[in-house]
Amino acid sequence: MDKNKIISNVSQVVARSLFLASFSVFIFTSFLGIAAANEISQYSDMKASVASASDMGRLALVSPVDDEGRGGGTGGAVVPTTPTEDDISPINNAPVPGAAGSAISTTGVIPTISIGANPPTVTAGESSKLTWASSNAKSCYIFNSNNIFVADGKTGSIVVKPVNGANTYKITCYGMSGLREGTLVITVKESVKPTITLTPVVNNIEYGASTKIGWTSTDAKSCVLKLGSKPIGSGLSNAGVSTGALKANATYVVTCSGNGGDASETVTVNVAPKAKLSTTLTVSTVNAGKSGFTSTIKWTSVSANKCALSKDTARLSTLTSGTMDINVSESVVIWLKCYDGTKTEVKAESINVE
Repeated sequence: MDKNKIISNVSQVVARSLFLASFSVFIFTSFLGIAAANEISQYSDMKASVASASDMGRLALVSPVDDEGRGGGTGGAVVPTTPTEDDISPINNAPVPGAAGSAISTTGVIPTISIGANPPTVTAGESSKLTWASSNAKSCYIFNSNNIFVADGKTGSIVVKPVNGANTYKITCYGMSGLREGTLVITVKESVKPTITLTPVVNNIEYGASTKIGWTSTDAKSCVLKLGSKPIGSGLSNAGVSTGALKANATYVVTCSGNGGDASETVTVNVAPKAKLSTTLTVSTVNAGKSGFTSTIKWTSVSANKCALSKDTARLSTLTSGTMDINVSESVVIWLKCYDGTKTEVKAESINVE
């Protein structure tokens, strides 16, 4: 057989073998590429589904407002944050109802929550402090009964002012394996007007005398006692505020303020008219047989502001009443002069010595 023909046949066989081998490699690699692409597509679809489920499970947040629904937050949308996971222990033993969430991952555990309020019961218009903590949570959000955003964070506190119909607070915490919800109710009592009870006072007094005014109150935040427009006492209760010396009738008003409004009680102290100025003056010895004896002088006055007792021109006393012994060696005149602010009354008694 021709040598050249043999070589040509061998070359053709080798070429066909190489072609078949290359084609097989091409088919195999193409299959691997398609399979890998399918795997990547399935992973992307699964990731998108998980992200979608996660987004659906989150709360839609709006600009923060207060419990009454007024604006004034930071403005714009509040974007949920995902801080690093911490080991946070519950802050109190407040009961938290459990609620199962939709799992968004196959790893991790559902968060735990604790939430409390101090005080748990308030009167309408008063404030309370919400405090909460969580563990195994990525983020937490708190809304009130009107679905108004209150606060966020895995742990924290905030002062709230609940109103009627908006006193339930809901906390939702999201974790790697789902979410947990809890609620807290702050009891809001109805606002009532304060009540005031005046303690017994002496309503009728003599001219220049004094009395005391006292009171107790309920459902009040502050109380003040006034004479006209002048405050003279304060306190939710008071054992008694002195009026001081009164020379005319006086009206006092106790006003207490609370969440339910204001209340007042009035008391009038009646002062008797000033008595007419009058005086008395007596001496124990009027006529003496010899010099060098003792005489007793007694004097009184009514409604006198001041008095002056004198022996002739020598001043003996400035008291408005009293008793005094004096030595007498010659005839003298004892004078009593009293003044009430408008009038003067004068009395005189003579001691004669023979």
